[in-house]
Amino acid sequence: MIKNKSSQKERKIKAIYSGETVSSDTKEAVDLYSKSRFGESKDGRILYSLVEVMYLLEKDKMNITDGKKNKINLNGFKVRARKDEPNFMIRYAVFKNLRER
Repeated sequence: MIKNKSSQKERKIKAIYSGETVSSDTKEAVDLYSKSRFGESKDGRILYSLVEVMYLLEKDKMNITDGKKNKINLNGFKVRARKDEPNFMIRYAVFKNLRER
């Protein structure tokens, strides 16, 4: 019997936001990197740009925590990203547009 992909529950990437860096070493992160090239593979971890993280959060493919294990939601991440990166929302709009073509 072949299972339909939509019936299989997709696990979310668990990532940590520390400083201006978001990274993950989970199997889900490696799988997505292999399939879609989200992030950059470095020292056994996948490092994500802030615009990639925002996109994955909007698509409900990622959960983020800070260094103290506090969960960061989409709005909380947006506030932090805008502080860390100038013109974040403009860069994100361009990234999203290109990704969805």
